[in-house]
Amino acid sequence: MLSGLKKFFFPVFLSALCLFFPACKSAETPRDSHTETETVLLPETQEIPPVEEPVIPAREQEVEEQPSPEEQSIEDDENTVVVTVDSVEITMHEFKQTKSEIEIVVDDLNKITKDRNYSKWLTYLDPEYRKALSSKNYLDRVSKSLPMALQERNIRLTSLEDYFKYVFVPSRQNIRVDDIRFITPTRVYVIMEISRGQRAAVYILEKRSDGEWKLVGKN
Repeated sequence: MLSGLKKFFFPVFLSALCLFFPACKSAETPRDSHTETETVLLPETQEIPPVEEPVIPAREQEVEEQPSPEEQSIEDDENTVVVTVDSVEITMHEFKQTKSEIEIVVDDLNKITKDRNYSKWLTYLDPEYRKALSSKNYLDRVSKSLPMALQERNIRLTSLEDYFKYVFVPSRQNIRVDDIRFITPTRVYVIMEISRGQRAAVYILEKRSDGEWKLVGKN
């Protein structure tokens, strides 16, 4: 039974990831940045099928060039500056604290996907991001990229809840925080090694003034 489930969900996972990972496709005409999904492939990630959303090259390049503090031989000095973003220096202490906070958020998102808790998921969506994901044009476009098993069942996304059920839940099972990359001092990519040599940014999270982390799109 477990083997059968893996055979079913792994292709769905990869297909759904393709909705989120834009870096594996050649450059196309940019679309509205608010409809960018929450993930991109890092340069060491390879052999992922093409995806629909284009990347934002400048921002992506800034992220790619950031070395991971946990991959460096840095002395255990909490005040060591490990990365500078938008002229803001991030110390080792701030890096570790941010990663710890995000691990708590991702654990909760894992529970949300396991329980298929749509109402709880909505609390994590940035308002603009929620609006973008709910748009008819976006849902129609994503419908055309659904895994073949869903297309054969004539599944179409007509609501944000459909997006949650058929896209978010299958593609966000048991996510780990293997690393984080700062985009801005308050916005980060959540990095997961999906297989040996394949690392992907599976979420973009932004910390608000009230201390809450929200899922956001690329902009």
